[in-house]
Amino acid sequence: MQTKPGGVLPSASGYQVYNALNTPIYAKAFLARFYADSIAGAITSQDIIPAELKQCGDQVTFRVAPVGEIFDYINNQDLEVSTLNTELKTMVVKRGKYWNLKLSYVDEKRTCNIKEYINEFMENSTLLLRQHIDREILTEVPLLADPYNKGIKAGIKSGAYNLGQLGQPVALNKETILTKLSHLSTVLDEQNVPEKGRYVVLPTMAKTLFYTNPLLNNAGAAGTSKAILLSQQFLDVAGFKVYFTNNMPMYFDPQVNQQTFLILAGFKDAVGFITQLTNQEVIDKDPRSFDKYWRGLTIYDFDVLTPEKLAVLYATIEIE
Repeated sequence: MQTKPGGVLPSASGYQVYNALNTPIYAKAFLARFYADSIAGAITSQDIIPAELKQCGDQVTFRVAPVGEIFDYINNQDLEVSTLNTELKTMVVKRGKYWNLKLSYVDEKRTCNIKEYINEFMENSTLLLRQHIDREILTEVPLLADPYNKGIKAGIKSGAYNLGQLGQPVALNKETILTKLSHLSTVLDEQNVPEKGRYVVLPTMAKTLFYTNPLLNNAGAAGTSKAILLSQQFLDVAGFKVYFTNNMPMYFDPQVNQQTFLILAGFKDAVGFITQLTNQEVIDKDPRSFDKYWRGLTIYDFDVLTPEKLAVLYATIEIE
């Protein structure tokens, strides 16, 4: 139970206590707030976006490489012909977020170490923005993955892999984690997605499945000199660089009465990301009041450009 400050040391009856005249002493450092590490930069690509879009404009159109045709040939036949074909994908920059702090000149003058408070506020706002963007990406991107790369019959060639669907989530536990990661990997194989550079994003609670999986914690089987449990970083597993985040949304599946996750796997350049504008400024000339403002604006966006490079596992996490 938190106690209120003041009057900590008792005084004798009838003795006047001058609490109102005491000046509190503040610790130099602020009590830190902690945030989940941002993973947006690890699972999206800014390089694929033309640099010109940062200078002007609000959209960019991508051309998908043409698809060729192969014909059977018999001697002396009339030749068939192909025509050039392409698809267009347009990305529009339409998202924006801001923060805006207001203080009167009087409050600014009277508050000791005001610059420290303002700097902490600005740093906090920047970190919160990253959390918001992470959650947006992890909410929207899985919904835009290729339909062949998710569901209970995933695999564009085989349809052989159960990656779960509403009412039928896959149960992830220490025994099934490697199998289901291999299914995600094979689904991407069937789409000819390069093996190098793949990632998978899991909720932080799934770390336990890796720690307790007997194969991953067997030094000989893992091909390393020490078990994964003793390592500072997780190994690449099933061809994926594994990321864990607290920013992954959790869903409730009413058909099975369980909490579920949309676990995203794929290739970095499947999703384009751009920060078109980041601006921070101080406004100290408000004609309506003696107020001062510290504010920041970010204009950004992301979009799935090649959905076949993404796969999604709809799953529950079972912790023993």
